[in-house]
Amino acid sequence: MLNINEIGILAFGTRMKRLYDYIIPEGKAVYRAHNLDFDPKWFTIIYALVENQELSVTDLAKALGLAHPSIIQNLRELEKNGWVVSKKSKNDGRIRLICLSDEAKKRVPELQKVWGYMRQALEELNRDGQVDFWEGFLEFEAAVMKKSWKDRVMEISGKAQRKSTGRPKATHPGLWFERKFDFENLSTTPEGILERLRFTPLRLQEQIKNLSHAQLTQTFENKWSVQENIGHMNDLEPLWHGRILDILNGAKTMRPADLTNKKSHEAEHDEVPIDKILSDFFANRKKLVALCEKNIEMAWTASAIHPRLLKPMRIIDLLYFTAEHDDHHIATINYLIHQF
Repeated sequence: MLNINEIGILAFGTRMKRLYDYIIPEGKAVYRAHNLDFDPKWFTIIYALVENQELSVTDLAKALGLAHPSIIQNLRELEKNGWVVSKKSKNDGRIRLICLSDEAKKRVPELQKVWGYMRQALEELNRDGQVDFWEGFLEFEAAVMKKSWKDRVMEISGKAQRKSTGRPKATHPGLWFERKFDFENLSTTPEGILERLRFTPLRLQEQIKNLSHAQLTQTFENKWSVQENIGHMNDLEPLWHGRILDILNGAKTMRPADLTNKKSHEAEHDEVPIDKILSDFFANRKKLVALCEKNIEMAWTASAIHPRLLKPMRIIDLLYFTAEHDDHHIATINYLIHQF
């Protein structure tokens, strides 16, 4: 009969899961033995809040290296069980800060005492092994963060498929912020660019029509998925619309973009049906095109300073800039599709 040891490294995931399934119940038993109604999976969030007093969901996700959905799910459980509370940030009312409840603060000394016991036991386990498991694990984790196991598998399988089919390798369009623009020698028409903008949602719809949900939400190299790229494009529609209005209203400088893309990072686009994202994008793009068509006679004249490029942009320049941004993400999506 086959023994799991004979499978070797291919059973790595199964064995990690087996180890996890063994350790977590043990951890729950330790907490119960110390009269603490506490789930081990909450540990990192509570530990971070003990150290930092209050953090936003984004800060927690960044600090712990976890996805927003995972953080939010655990926070709901923690709030339900009375461990955390949330409040509005004094500096930005749109941001909710997470902190320990008053009751949780009273129990922190008990938790810290148990964590000390756990640390000693884990260090003992590490010493009992033939190798330094913890150091090896950190090195393995760093290698996975640098280039994920999935990316490595897909790269190997992609090479094999391209070799057998002769399909050319898609290239990544690079970083958007590194693009240079020469608006003085722009050779186009407002009508032509508006057609590009009008058909972007249809191009996206055609591009992804055969993709499964798993493919739409699959990530590579810790970058946005196909669906997150499309969600981001829709997130920027109010910016394009607002900048057109800035120019029309005679503003000296158009409104700035959030260069951290905070809205897109926090939107959890992979959790939203793709049809909803596309429908919203169709509607928002229709509004943008309608506004520009209404004011097309001002396309070559009115202008405002772009806050990042620090150069004047006319309406036609901004439309060209937006169309190029569309193409940048369509090319990025094409690159992602070729990784499947």
